[in-house]
Amino acid sequence: MQHERHRVPVTAVALWREDVVLSGEGSILNAYDVRSKNLLASVHIFDGQAIHGIIISDANDGRALLWGGCYVRALKLVQDEHTALEFKLGDTAEAADWILDAAFSNSNSDGIGRAAIVTAHSALTITNIDQALDVCLEQVVPGSNCILYTAHVTWLSPFKCLVASGTAFGDIIVWSAEISVHDGKHPATWQTHYTFSAHGGSVFGIQIASGEVAAALGLEWHVLASCSDDRTIKLWDISDLSSHSPTIAETQRETGFGSKPMDEAHAPLCIAKVMGHMSRIWHVRFLYDAQDANSDYRAVRLASFGEDATCITWSFNLQNDSSVRSKYVLKHEYTQRPHNGKNIWCVAYNGSHIAVGAADGAISIRCVSEMNTSEQRKSLTGLPDGFETKSDMIRSYTFTSAQELLAICDQGKIIRMSVDSDYAAQLVKLPASCSDALRGYSICTGDYRAAFFAGMKGHVYMYDPVNDRCCQITKTERKVVGLYSQPITLDGEEGHALLVTNIGLQNALCLQLSCEHGKEMTAVSSLELSLPDKSFVVTSFAQHDVPGCSLAMLGSRSGSIAIYDVNEREGRASIDALCCVSVHGKEAVTSLKVLATPHGDDIYISSTGRDGTVAVHEVKPDTNSSIQLTCIHQLQLPFGPNIEGQCCVNNTDLWVWGFKSKSFVVYDITSQREIMNVECGGVHRNWAFDPATHGGTFVWTQASNVYYQRQSNLPFDLLNSGGHGREIKTMATAPTKAGLMIATGAEDTNIKLWLRTEDGTRTWRCVHTLFKHNTGIQHLWWSQDGQYLFSSGAFEEFFIWRLHYNIPNLGIGVVCESTHPHTNHSDLRITNFHVVQQQQSQSNFRITMLYSNSTIKSYQYHPHRPPPQWSPLLSSSTYLTSCLTQCLCTTTSLLLIASTDGHIASLSPHRRRRHRIHQNAILSMIATNNMLITGGDDTALGFTSLEEWKTLIVPGAHAAAVTALAVVRGQGEKRFWLVTGSIDQRVKLWEIEVDGEEGEGEGEGIDGIKVKLLQNRFTAVADVSCMEVVMLEDGQVGVVLCGVGMDVWRIGKDLL
Repeated sequence: MQHERHRVPVTAVALWREDVVLSGEGSILNAYDVRSKNLLASVHIFDGQAIHGIIISDANDGRALLWGGCYVRALKLVQDEHTALEFKLGDTAEAADWILDAAFSNSNSDGIGRAAIVTAHSALTITNIDQALDVCLEQVVPGSNCILYTAHVTWLSPFKCLVASGTAFGDIIVWSAEISVHDGKHPATWQTHYTFSAHGGSVFGIQIASGEVAAALGLEWHVLASCSDDRTIKLWDISDLSSHSPTIAETQRETGFGSKPMDEAHAPLCIAKVMGHMSRIWHVRFLYDAQDANSDYRAVRLASFGEDATCITWSFNLQNDSSVRSKYVLKHEYTQRPHNGKNIWCVAYNGSHIAVGAADGAISIRCVSEMNTSEQRKSLTGLPDGFETKSDMIRSYTFTSAQELLAICDQGKIIRMSVDSDYAAQLVKLPASCSDALRGYSICTGDYRAAFFAGMKGHVYMYDPVNDRCCQITKTERKVVGLYSQPITLDGEEGHALLVTNIGLQNALCLQLSCEHGKEMTAVSSLELSLPDKSFVVTSFAQHDVPGCSLAMLGSRSGSIAIYDVNEREGRASIDALCCVSVHGKEAVTSLKVLATPHGDDIYISSTGRDGTVAVHEVKPDTNSSIQLTCIHQLQLPFGPNIEGQCCVNNTDLWVWGFKSKSFVVYDITSQREIMNVECGGVHRNWAFDPATHGGTFVWTQASNVYYQRQSNLPFDLLNSGGHGREIKTMATAPTKAGLMIATGAEDTNIKLWLRTEDGTRTWRCVHTLFKHNTGIQHLWWSQDGQYLFSSGAFEEFFIWRLHYNIPNLGIGVVCESTHPHTNHSDLRITNFHVVQQQQSQSNFRITMLYSNSTIKSYQYHPHRPPPQWSPLLSSSTYLTSCLTQCLCTTTSLLLIASTDGHIASLSPHRRRRHRIHQNAILSMIATNNMLITGGDDTALGFTSLEEWKTLIVPGAHAAAVTALAVVRGQGEKRFWLVTGSIDQRVKLWEIEVDGEEGEGEGEGIDGIKVKLLQNRFTAVADVSCMEVVMLEDGQVGVVLCGVGMDVWRIGKDLL
């Protein structure tokens, strides 16, 4: 059994030079190229221990020190222009206590590197690293009875350390140590400078800033930042190191929160404080831009990282309130959420970049200089002379180029406004009738080719941004309430399809506009589209032209889509819709887009709605010259519910954008990541968005002012796409048309679908996240063809997902095809279920569900009936009173169940049987031939013959509950291999031999079953919950296990 790869929480991170990031992922150290995102090297560091910290020497010798728990190890990074990155490792050393922080000294005499280590009981250890990378540990300051949660150590000189540490009860201790060298030893003297109660909760993060930061803040020498369980961040002036403070033991303070605080005489001045994040704050870092023109506090920022997986950047403002002792006010700049789930575990900062590792297994990297300039809103200024902003409020606007905005004012004036440039706005010359028609109300739309606008009187105008001219396109009789355009090609010439809707009319005007080279755009044809009913208020429009057919698609405020064939006129004044289908419930359809296949035969319509979903429908011809829409994809997005638009970037990535709370968000569905986030005040305002390759330009109106924010680079780079960031409770694998797919369900209530990447990195890529469950996922199951996924949770949630493949720009489509109806006991969990696909009855599914109240129910699901239907309850029974945990069907009529009482039971139409295996809950169960294998909460393995109902127990198979089992079968029928996983973070490989001869060594069992342990390996996945056998890329057999992360193990060929 060989470790292949894993995706586990990143618990340590460091930046080497400008292009390499080191990450501790479990017990493995990985090195990545920041620019290409490729894995450069990987090495195993500790046996059975995760890496908790990495520091790299400033001496440019490539030496690094890694620690995890009590263990420490040195390595050297070697790389030149012609060789790949290599690791040279020293031996592992063990400290006397848990290591919290370490720092290299600038002194490097005789090739000996020196580092200071602070441990969990406030002890200081000096580490010497020789040329052979051997580590010698010497404790120079003894520990105390004070338990620390965090510490930071820095060298003030080659022989003096400054240490700041935070305790479990909210105290901060600042002390220093003078270190000398005598006969190879390091005698030290130490002094406590500050001991004070800093927070109302445990101190989780602390940092001593550099002298440059302290000087920029107007302090003499040192400034300290701390963050806590109480969600506050505080800054302290600790410049005066001549002060002496008693230790916590000397103050005789009572432990625990709520006790009397210490004497303020031993506390430094708090120069700033702020409350932030939605949960506990783990880390805080000073960001200092040495290139900033300002050398004062404006060059300093503060970054905080929390349990909520967000990173908040704070700026410094002077405190104007003289009654407050604080010198500064920390102002919120912006919040980023680069990771999924919870917990940012580690942070590294090298002056130019910030690297962050989190529980989702991803590493995010941000450039500080770009962060300070590109993510700030700016005001659109430079209005024409005589332009009064108060009286001439901008009503509407649209982009005419990446640098220019066409805006219409309340008095009917039209101006060209430059975005992100110094050019002054210019008035557009308009006929007098045009200004009068736009006064008091206007609406506009357009693109880089042309802009269209209309007003109260029904006139529709076009503006040509290239030739700077304006003309009237058409005239309607009433106020224009909807104006939608789309670039098209008519007879080889550039053109537009323009849809106009008027208040109180049941028709929409569809214009086909063409522009010959150098001439004005004119209407080639016009057509009245009869709206389906009075409630159909148009909110979106798209047109798709193929030879012999031109389809116009209208989205409504009530959530439906109507489709028209604009080629079929037959002399009629208006045409009726071919179909009208409800897509987004009762919420508005905000955008429509046609996703075309390479050959152009299939038509797919992508729509977004204010129900928070994006949907894709396949258009198929139907009888009687009508068409049929089939939903092949509709999923809730991680933001919303106001999803307002969509586009395809680089013809590959599908982007959607909308609003979440007070922010405008751009999200990439293809890569499953947030692209852009702008705090604008929310959805109720005028706005416009122009997408670009790595973001775009967002313009909005807030408090009668027009602002914009432009993003030309991604706010952060991601190494490895993130997972759940929470504990995975269940998984299922299936071979699909797209390849081997893994579905995982976690505590975060989400289901993620994973595919292998095709870039040779042998990793997994998340293709979709399914947001529908309201509780943690209990169980998942795939159909044999990979077209159906079944999921269950608490509150009797049971969903059936249908998958479709080969969808343009999307790849895989997922739609929740059916939901099982709830009963009156809605608080019950469906803890497990078993599905039998009945081939003889048009692939119906017989579903047996296990409930937490010991109830068993069976249903029939008919997916091919239009619409899919559930049959009435087929059977229902009750097993005692214990919670049911596992079930499987060995035959079509025999159901085996397991429960928390340690028993299994067989349920068949003719006989019921109950058999005790474990002392308490059965947490895993698998069957092979006539043998049932179980893993229990009692740490034992059970092998039960289903013919004789006799059990062989292997006690103490693991040191904790056995939660995952997988059978790997060889060529013979009497020998197979069993892989087990446990809460003890061990993966074990067992050889099982059935019907062996008596007396052949150890491991004999009942009826000749012999069990032999072959391997016992450590896994970085904590809380292992499930395991499945898969085929790896090269055709060999592997095992995937899940818990707090995912892990893949290869089973050797010699066993099979």
